[in-house]
Amino acid sequence: MEKETVKKLLSKFYIEYHNSNYKEAVLLLNGILLKEEEEDFWIYSRLSSCHYELKDYEMALFYAKKAYKLNPDSPLVLWDYAGVLIMLKKERNAIELLKRIQNMSNDLTEHGFMDPDVKWMKSLKNDANFLIGKAYYLICEDALSKIFLSNYLSNRESALKSIYTREDALLYLEKVGI
Repeated sequence: MEKETVKKLLSKFYIEYHNSNYKEAVLLLNGILLKEEEEDFWIYSRLSSCHYELKDYEMALFYAKKAYKLNPDSPLVLWDYAGVLIMLKKERNAIELLKRIQNMSNDLTEHGFMDPDVKWMKSLKNDANFLIGKAYYLICEDALSKIFLSNYLSNRESALKSIYTREDALLYLEKVGI
């Protein structure tokens, strides 16, 4: 596929994805996949994310596995894969993937990204604290849940951005008995 065509489709994808039009985003990514000669972990990862948002967790898992097969060290791939596993009640597997994210360097260029966005990686690692805490809560390991959720809240004090709220973490902490 011509690079200009791919750029246009990706631009449209970003607009649809950020406007939560996930079905349209899936169609655009599938259009790229049909024309590309090589498999691309990023496209599979985004397909996984779109299907996750559509609550089609089996399809999200399908694409997460494809992305993981191509790039098992991408924090984005690990994040998508772990999120789907939690929704499919495979919390222990998800925890393993999330802990791998936490052990990664903060320099994203070491993970195949063009930009060393250290702040994003630190935020992702902290969001992994939240998700690990939630996963431990779901499998009734309250002491471990408390540790990770407390770490999440502590790191939020250092102005890290998050896709979760302090209130979300406090709610889980209340459930595990802070």
